[in-house]
Amino acid sequence: MSLEKHIDFNQLTPDQFEELCFELLIKHGFTSITWRQGGADNGRDIEADLSISNGVLGTFNEKFFFECKRYEKGVPPSELNSKIAWADAEKPQHIVFFISSYLTNNAREWIEKVKKDRFFKIHVVEGKTLSRLLAQHDDLISKYFIKNKFINLLDETISKWTLHNLTPNFWTYYYLLDNLDKESLTTNQLVYLYVLYFTNYSKLEELENEIYHGIEISDHIYELSEILKKKHSCDHSVLIGEFDFDTLSDEGYLKADEESNLKFKYDFIACEASTKQPDGKSYKLCYYLFRRLSENESIEIILHHTSSLDFKIRYSNSYNFEQFREALNLVNLRQPFQDEVLVLSSNMK
Repeated sequence: MSLEKHIDFNQLTPDQFEELCFELLIKHGFTSITWRQGGADNGRDIEADLSISNGVLGTFNEKFFFECKRYEKGVPPSELNSKIAWADAEKPQHIVFFISSYLTNNAREWIEKVKKDRFFKIHVVEGKTLSRLLAQHDDLISKYFIKNKFINLLDETISKWTLHNLTPNFWTYYYLLDNLDKESLTTNQLVYLYVLYFTNYSKLEELENEIYHGIEISDHIYELSEILKKKHSCDHSVLIGEFDFDTLSDEGYLKADEESNLKFKYDFIACEASTKQPDGKSYKLCYYLFRRLSENESIEIILHHTSSLDFKIRYSNSYNFEQFREALNLVNLRQPFQDEVLVLSSNMK
């Protein structure tokens, strides 16, 4: 997969942009490269030689000056004029302008006029062309634009989930948990990882991990729990204010029978559901989790299936069984099924 989509010159400082251009020149065969960092640069940020071979003339070097312009908008003639003047004085064979954005129309017309009167060649490499050159060098893209490949994978995973409701397989999920710096994640990202696990428990854990992988994941889940405890935003059930809550899939005690209850020792209920929008006319998807963390602790989360990953978190350090009973009432189960869940939910008592 091409990494070109990650290129964003605006996230670089001017010095980083110069360094990127310096490394690109190395990749493309230039020699005697000098990066003129700091102080006056005498009309060029970088100078280099390029060896040219000709069947008649043999091999010879030509001198290049490179000026690197990291601009968010168009580059005007005033930013180029002094560099041309220095080239007049220093007499390279070529001057190259690396521009992260583009030339203004005035600058483009001015360059074309200046070219006619100069003994050296003037080249302009604008942002789109520069991106195509960089697309040949994944290592440079990774170094300068992909600060954390695991964060990028997480963002791609969330995008596929929000746009297409595609859940990652267990291996992708575990790979993320094992490599992400969880303390550096946004609360939205943490909630997504946490709720995703429990609302897809039978797929991610009972099926893929239990049968095919056998990987211990509890430490990662514990770490997420400890972080999210500190980020609670509700003093009441997160389901209060959600209307016409209708479960679409069930996990934990909502899915349990006596055999699976003994095997997996559930400490949660989780589901995918639909709730009515504030306009009262349409519905939206959400994911709900109520989990007992310890004898005295519980956490309750609702995550809305939106691109902004809207959520609410309730943490309690004075858990009691009535909180769990309240959650079951708000989940809006049929009474006979609710009674059955209450009987099975031994770890919640």
